[in-house]
Amino acid sequence: MSEELKNVKVGEIKSSTEGDTVILDLSEVGGLRMMKATDDDILDKYEGFMNQDVVFDVVFSQANKSGDLTRMEGGVTLRLHARDIATPGWDRRARLANGSYAGSLRLGMSYRVQVYKIDRVNKRVYLTQRSVQADVREHAIEILKSALSERKNIKVPAKVIGVCPGDSDYCLVDIAGIGIPGFISCKEWSTAYTSELDVVVVPGEEMEVVVTHFVKWSGAYGISAMQNVPWFGCSRRRAMDNTAWERVGEAIHEGQHVRVKCINMNSKNFFGVIEGFRDVNAYCEYPKADAGFKIECGREYVGYVYSMDASKGRLMVRIISEVQ
Repeated sequence: MSEELKNVKVGEIKSSTEGDTVILDLSEVGGLRMMKATDDDILDKYEGFMNQDVVFDVVFSQANKSGDLTRMEGGVTLRLHARDIATPGWDRRARLANGSYAGSLRLGMSYRVQVYKIDRVNKRVYLTQRSVQADVREHAIEILKSALSERKNIKVPAKVIGVCPGDSDYCLVDIAGIGIPGFISCKEWSTAYTSELDVVVVPGEEMEVVVTHFVKWSGAYGISAMQNVPWFGCSRRRAMDNTAWERVGEAIHEGQHVRVKCINMNSKNFFGVIEGFRDVNAYCEYPKADAGFKIECGREYVGYVYSMDASKGRLMVRIISEVQ
């Protein structure tokens, strides 16, 4: 026990009761006073940020149908309007292929912002991300265009936004995390067979991509806010090199039993994915006719690896049972 508490007499400590619970007020023990920031204190802090052009990071907790993001700090609302977000500018009121609103996919992601307006009456702080990264973004776009014109191989970081509204053959990405709009087609997603992107795409996932070309977006799929603005075509598949097969070669060997999920079927065999290796397909043989079960897309099965050569991209599995 601290010396301050040892020297305090019981009668000097304020107390109150809530039902059967006794609450002791120790806020002034030892001369210390615990103070909670008031809403005015919070507004003063952000007004200071605004006056000094301070740049800071915020993670938001709510998104409305228009894509506006908000966060509560005490009784003060921090708001970032969709129009002030420096990310691919599709219509955030449109629904994505998985049924979510585009704005909701931005929750949990960090934004570098500035304060541009404060409403003390309604206790609101208005933020902008677009102005913070405008100069950097324009410079980066010119670098990408120049490199593409010289046919250079451009590998850059990107963050997945979500599957394109109305078309699951494309997903949208934020190149370098500074609001440069990009997209990845289904065939450029992986070295493995990918039937639909909404099955494999994880919003917020960070990855490396190769920028392949740029186009003027036509406003299709409900993405109208950035018509005639360059969108960069990207390839996750080309950025992977041989790393996916190298990982498989280290972890999986002939004679090993594995769980395989069926993702595509034809008359003689089916393609499967082994958990943890989503970018590699296993070539799977159908079980014998009297096995007592049938192969169905989306279901899992147990098989053993009878042929494996990572250097040649070969992984062959013979199915022996289904996973109940």
